[in-house]
Amino acid sequence: MLDFENLDPQVGAFVEEYIDSFISWDLILFFHENPYTVGSPSSIAMSIGRLGSDIEPYLEKLADKGVLEREYRGHGGSETIYAYKPEPDFEKMVIEFKRALNTLDKFDADVPVRGLVYLAYAEADDFTTFHKARAKAIFNFATGRVVQVTAGTR
Repeated sequence: MLDFENLDPQVGAFVEEYIDSFISWDLILFFHENPYTVGSPSSIAMSIGRLGSDIEPYLEKLADKGVLEREYRGHGGSETIYAYKPEPDFEKMVIEFKRALNTLDKFDADVPVRGLVYLAYAEADDFTTFHKARAKAIFNFATGRVVQVTAGTR
């Protein structure tokens, strides 16, 4: 859980100004981890598992704030393309906010935006019962969508 009371004031100001929704954070994190991406709302949305129409207002806000650069292409400038062009201080705040999200619990690990998860369950919650079934799934944790599931039984 993020401790907002002990959050560095600069990081708090960053959150206040730039992260007004999960979509904003998804976009910031996506561009931070893929800084050379140049794309349309639909191509960016596909990369983060959302709809282009859902993210377009957030792309515009980030462009208005100078985090993204927009370029108009297509016939008569009908298509908007976005590229990541943050100031170095912005990048530093993204890194600091990511660090603040860590729980510091030795059993917790950073949750990737997209990742492979192995699932298993049993009839009892103990260390001696064998798992009744198991599965492998690829999740997009940003959207909660399952990308692929491979089921198996014991």
